[in-house]
Parts: sequence; structure tokens; C-alpha cells
Amino acid sequence: MTRLGLILLAGGTSSRFSKKRLKQLLPVFDEPLYLFVLNKLIKTSLFDDIVVVLHPTLLQPKGIKTAFPGKTWIESVQSGYKLIAPEIEKIIVHDAARPFFEERDILRLKAESENFRVVALGSKIRDTLVQIRHNEWTVLDRNDAWEVYTPQLADRKVLDLEFDKTTTDLITHALRHHIQGKILESSPLNIKITYPEDVGLLNKILITS
Repeated sequence: MTRLGLILLAGGTSSRFSKKRLKQLLPVFDEPLYLFVLNKLIKTSLFDDIVVVLHPTLLQPKGIKTAFPGKTWIESVQSGYKLIAPEIEKIIVHDAARPFFEERDILRLKAESENFRVVALGSKIRDTLVQIRHNEWTVLDRNDAWEVYTPQLADRKVLDLEFDKTTTDLITHALRHHIQGKILESSPLNIKITYPEDVGLLNKILITS
């Protein structure tokens, strides 16, 4: 059976959320958001190894390996990857700011990884896309455009490949190395807590779930 690892990213600076409060510390059922997400992932029993990337000043999860966050998304992924056990063959990367992932979506990623070396959740762009550059406006074709979310899954060998410093997801990382990935339609509830206004939506989903 394929051994699956997890890198949970919980070390962001929350620059778009608040200067006074880290979003990963938002309370969810009497525990901070990042621990709520971690415990939810642990309960799936899908992972053979787990690394949480977070600031050392935050409460450290018991019995779980932790890594220091980097300055960028990809630096944090690499920091966590260094601690993943060598026998792990495939690795899930997930953002702690997305608390409403569904276990079935992780299972879908795992199943599709038999056909693709990199698989991610995402959703098709549904609104008009306009590119504005030097006061020139261009309407982009949205029919083939996707947003890429986490969780994302990659073969270990893909994570061994050199990363561009601007990389923000594993799909584009794979494309830079001429590896075709796949995006699976995500649950609409798989939102990312990014701005203070998102807290209201977070609470509404928690109440109704």
C-alpha cells in the first residue's frame, strides 16, 4: 500500500488578514484553527507521517513533527518536506487556512495520483476575467481557467525537483518541469480564510455543519 505523508502549512504571517492577529489562531470549537484542521486530518487515518509547519512560538502539537516556516509558500513546503520520513512515497500539502476540506476529496486525490504525479483540488473560474496591464484591458477566456486550491498531492520525486522561488502551488511547479498534473473539482465549502470578512462565513459554516 502506498505510504502517504502530510505537510500542513500553518506558518503564514496573515498579512492580508490582520496585523494584530494570526488567522491560524482563530478559535474553532475551543481550539485554534490550525489545531482544528490538524486534528481533522489526523482523524482520517490516511497519513503515515505528518509534519506541521508553524511558528515556534505557537502551541506545538503533541507527538507531531514541526518545522520552521519560510518566507514564502514554497520555502515552507521545503522546510516541512525535509522532515518527511524517507519511506513516504506520496505527499499531501494542505493549508491550515482551509478548514473545510472533505475526506472524500483527499481520497479522490489519492486515487487520481495513480494516473498523475501531481493532483490538486480547484474550481473553474465562473466570473469574467480581465487583465489590466499598463492601462490596457484584455478580457481573458475563462472557459479553461481554474483556481488551484489545497489539498494537493505529489509524488516524492516531484518534490525533489528544483523549485522556482515564486512557486505557489504544486501544479505549476510540475509544469515547469514538463510534468502534466490534474485538477479535480473541489467542494464549494473548501474556502480559504484570507480576509477578516471571511470569519463570518467561517462561523456560519461551523454552525450549519
